[in-house]
Amino acid sequence: LNFHPFDFHTGRGKKDKKGNYPGLYLDDIIKMVVVRCVKTVMSTNGFTNIKMGLGAAGNQLGAGIAGGANAVNNTAARGLLNMGQTTGKQVNARLKGKEAVADSLVIVCHSAKHLPAGHKKRPAAYLKIQVGKKGVKQKTAAAPASNNPDWGKTITLSPITDLEEDVRIQVYDRRIFAEDDQLGKTLKIPLRELIDNAAVEKWYDIEPADDKPLKEGEKSAQVKLSLELHGVKATED
Repeated sequence: LNFHPFDFHTGRGKKDKKGNYPGLYLDDIIKMVVVRCVKTVMSTNGFTNIKMGLGAAGNQLGAGIAGGANAVNNTAARGLLNMGQTTGKQVNARLKGKEAVADSLVIVCHSAKHLPAGHKKRPAAYLKIQVGKKGVKQKTAAAPASNNPDWGKTITLSPITDLEEDVRIQVYDRRIFAEDDQLGKTLKIPLRELIDNAAVEKWYDIEPADDKPLKEGEKSAQVKLSLELHGVKATED
């Protein structure tokens, strides 16, 4: 496969305040290579002849290759931490006992289920996400009123200046003429725990507030998130 330097130039990201470019992460490079390989194979005459000979099975073969490439990107490729070209466990071992930072924390806010009622039976829920007590923070837009809302929002927090902190997720009910209500307690996830893990969808429990315990038969509220650290390194590196 031939790659023109412009292929990687266009993916280098936006220029920062110092005039530098963040560059491509290793998982981005792997994704570009995998996608290029699949496109190259599927565009060849040989592959077309195979599909014609197999008929419907050929279509399934093509779909299988595309699906396999996507799986590679979402598992093996994302299991490698960027730029260090090593696994999360190796990075965590290398950083043991050292102060560490990261370029960014990427959180995909998928959805929630079994949310309790806010000021109405169905809350207009949104997420507040912050690193530690005083770190970078963002929030999603409020979803339409539902006890099982979908956000489908990707949030990037940058920079991450201390991996000894935690990321804090709060669920709120949007109100117009009053202060927004927090639904349940604050979910806290230590950033160090994310070094060893690729970004996978996971359901996290939101514990009920002390003054609003679960009633008999009620299910605990949960949020589905994907979290991944990028550019992890020791501060002395």
